[in-house]
Amino acid sequence: MVDALLQPAPAESPSAENGDDAEANEERLRRLCQCLASRSRLRSALNPTLRDVLISHLKKAVRVHAKRLLQENGGGTQGSGLAVSIQDEEEAAEENPAASPRQDRQDPDVEKSPAADTAEAPAQSPKSGEPGGATSGTSVSTALCGLSFESFLEFWQKLLEFILSTATRMSDYSLRIHSVAQEANAQHGPEDIAGELQRLQEVTVLQAYKIASALLQARKAEHQGLKMADWKVFLASTQTMLEQVQKTQHHCYQKMKLGDGAGSVDVHAGLRATMNTQTKSIIEEFHQKCLLQTKQVLEQERWARTDVPAQYRRIVHRLLGAEDLSAEQGEGSPEAEEGLTPVSVERYLHVEGTHYLVVPAVLTLVQLLGDYVGLCHDFSEMMAEVVQRMCQLLRLFNQRAQRLVLNGQAVQHKVLPKITAANLALCSQSCGVVAQLLPLLQARLNEISRGTHDKARGAMVAALLSDLSKIASEFSEHRTALFGKLSDLLKNAYEKHAKQWLGAPHGQQGDGSLWKGDDAVVKLQRSESSLREHEALEGLVKDITAMYRVLLRNLNYDSVRKIFARAFEDMASLFLQRLEQEIAAPSPPYSDGVGCSLGDRLLLDFAYLNTELEKLTGITTPLERLVCDLIQHLLTKLPEDALRKPHPIVLEVLRSAGRLPK
Repeated sequence: MVDALLQPAPAESPSAENGDDAEANEERLRRLCQCLASRSRLRSALNPTLRDVLISHLKKAVRVHAKRLLQENGGGTQGSGLAVSIQDEEEAAEENPAASPRQDRQDPDVEKSPAADTAEAPAQSPKSGEPGGATSGTSVSTALCGLSFESFLEFWQKLLEFILSTATRMSDYSLRIHSVAQEANAQHGPEDIAGELQRLQEVTVLQAYKIASALLQARKAEHQGLKMADWKVFLASTQTMLEQVQKTQHHCYQKMKLGDGAGSVDVHAGLRATMNTQTKSIIEEFHQKCLLQTKQVLEQERWARTDVPAQYRRIVHRLLGAEDLSAEQGEGSPEAEEGLTPVSVERYLHVEGTHYLVVPAVLTLVQLLGDYVGLCHDFSEMMAEVVQRMCQLLRLFNQRAQRLVLNGQAVQHKVLPKITAANLALCSQSCGVVAQLLPLLQARLNEISRGTHDKARGAMVAALLSDLSKIASEFSEHRTALFGKLSDLLKNAYEKHAKQWLGAPHGQQGDGSLWKGDDAVVKLQRSESSLREHEALEGLVKDITAMYRVLLRNLNYDSVRKIFARAFEDMASLFLQRLEQEIAAPSPPYSDGVGCSLGDRLLLDFAYLNTELEKLTGITTPLERLVCDLIQHLLTKLPEDALRKPHPIVLEVLRSAGRLPK
C-alpha cells in the first residue's frame, strides 16, 4: 500500500493487469479500513503507524527518484557535499520520528507503534550503496553541482512533478479512507479522521520538500553567479508547481469538510525559505558586481561630455514608469508606437523636461539603476533588500565622484593632468541629473510596492525608500559644493589681477578734457577711445569671459548665474577689504582734476568692466549687482583727500552715458 502511494504504476505494464491490481488493492484497502474503523483503531493506525512507515519509505523514494533523474541527465557519481545536507534533515526528523507539524494538536496518549519502529530501522542506517548512504549522497551532490543550469532546471521540474504526483495520490488515498470512515460511522467521527488525514498529508509533503530543499541548497554556490533572468524562470516554474500541490491539498480538505484548508501547515515554507536565501545571495552577488563596475568606471572617468544613445532615454522612461518595466529593450518606446525612427544619439539626457549633459559614468549609473528597479519589479518580495543595496550604490557613486573631482584625486591617480572648470561643471551636471531622478524614482518604487505588498510590508519598504530623498539631498549638496568651487576659481582670478589693479598706479594719466562742457555725455557715448582703464583689468575680463564660455557650454543659464552671483559677491567683499587698507595715490598719475583722481579712475575701471562683461548676457543681473556694490563701497570707504575722492560729475556722466548702471 505504501509503495502504491509513493510510486506510480509502471507505464509499460499491461493496462488490464494494472486495472485488476488497482481494483484488488482498492478492495483490500477498503476492507482493512472498515475493520480498523469498526474497532476504533483507524485513527491510531493512521498516526503514528502509517505516518512513520510512510515517511521512512518516502525519504528513500524521493532520493531514488532524484538519483534516477540525475542519471538521465548524465550526472556524475563522485564528490562530496549533499550527503551532509540530507543527513542533517534526516537526523532532525529521526530525533523525534513521531513528530508532525501539528503534534500539539494530537492526543498525548497516542504512542508510537512497534511496527513503525521496525519499518523505520532501515532508514536510520542506510547502506552505503543506497541513495541515502554516504557514497550515494556524495555522488548526487557532485552530480547536481556538475549540471548546467538548463539541465538542473529540467531535473528540478521533474522532481517537483514527482512530489506533485505523490501529493495527488495521498489526496486520493485520504478521500477513500474518509469515505470508509463515514460509512462505518466509527466511534471517532469523520471529523477526527479528516484531521488525521490532513496531518498525514502535511507531514508527507513536508518531508518531500525538505529533501528537495537540501538538493537545492547543494547548488547554492553554482546559483550565486546566475543571471537574474534565469533565476526568475526558476522561481516562476517552482511557484507554479507549489501552487498545484497546494490546490490539490485544498481540494481534498474541502471534500473532507475541512473548509479551504485554513489553519493547515505551510508545507512549502522550508523550500521557500531556501529559495529566498538563494535569491538574496544572487541579488548580493549582482550588487557586488555593480559596485565593482561603478568603482572601475569612476576610476577611469575623465569627466568629459559624451553623447547619449537612445537606449538610455528608454531606460529613464522605464525608471519613471513611462514604459513597462517588463518590456524588452527597444520595445514600447514612443518612437516605436508612433512609427518614427528614433534618434540614435542625443546631446542631452532628458529628465522631466530638464536637459543634462552627462559623462559615461552617469550613463552606467542610470543603466544600473534600471537593473535594480527591474529587480524590484520582478522580485517584489525582495524589494527591501534591493532598495537597501541600490542606496548603497548611489552613495558610493556620490562619495567616489566627490573625492575624484572636488578633492582632486583624479589628478593624484594620474587620470587627469588637472581639474578644469569643465570637469567641475560636468560633475555638477552628473549630480544634478541624479538629484532630479531620485525623487521621481522613489515615487515609482512606492507605486510598485503598493501594488504588490500588504500594508505592513508596504510601510517598511516606504521607510527604506525615504532614504532616496536623503541621497538626493546629498547629491544636491555635492552639486552646490562644485558650484562653490567654480565660484572660487573666479574669485582666485580676481585676487590675482586685483593685486596689480589695486596695488600699482594706473599707467596713464586721466583725460580731464573729456568731462568739460555740456556735451560730456555725448562725447563719452560717441567716444571710441580707451577709458584709460588699468592694465590689469584686461586680464581679469579675459579670465571671466573664458570661464563664462566654458560654463555655458556645460551648464544651463540658471546654474551659470548662480556661480557668477556668488563669485561677484566675493569679489565685492574683497574689494571692500582692500579699500579699508590704504591705497597709494601718487601724483602723477593722479591729480585733483575731474576725471583724474584715484576715485575717478576707479569709476572708469568699473565702467570698463561693465561695458566688456555686459556682452555676457547670461550674467547681466549678477554683473549689475557687482558694479553697484563696487560703486557703493568706493563712495563710502575711499578717503576724502583731493587725490583720492571721486567727483560726482564723473559718476553722473558715466551713468547717463550708459557706461554704469543707475
